[in-house]
Amino acid sequence: MSGLIMLQTEEQLNNWLEQSIHKPLFLYKHSTHCGPSRNAHVALHRFIDHFPHQASKFLFAVVRVIEEQHISNQVTQRFGILHQSPQVLMIHNHKVLWQASHQRIHTNSLAAAADQFFPD
Repeated sequence: MSGLIMLQTEEQLNNWLEQSIHKPLFLYKHSTHCGPSRNAHVALHRFIDHFPHQASKFLFAVVRVIEEQHISNQVTQRFGILHQSPQVLMIHNHKVLWQASHQRIHTNSLAAAADQFFPD
C-alpha cells in the first residue's frame, strides 16, 4: 500500500474525515484476497502518478476490509453506501460525492470524477 495511508483505527478514520472538510478524500476499500482489488490498487496509483495535478487536490487513504473490518463497517454505517470491495469513495465535507466499485475503478474514472467535482 505504499504511498497510501492505511486507516487502522476509528480515531484515524475520524481524523481523515475531518481533514476532508478542507481537502477531499479518496477513500479506497481494499480486499487483500480479491483480484479486482489488486487492479483497483494499480488504478489508484496510476491516477496519482499520471495525473499529479488532479491528484494533488485530494487526500488518499485505504481501509483493508478484512483486516480492519470494524473500520470498513463504520464507513458503511456513516455514509449509508452499500459495502463493496474494491470500492473508492470521494468524500468531502462529510458527504460522499462519488463512488465506484469493481471494474468501474480505473485511472480514467478517477480522473473524470476529480474533474467533475473539483475542476481547475
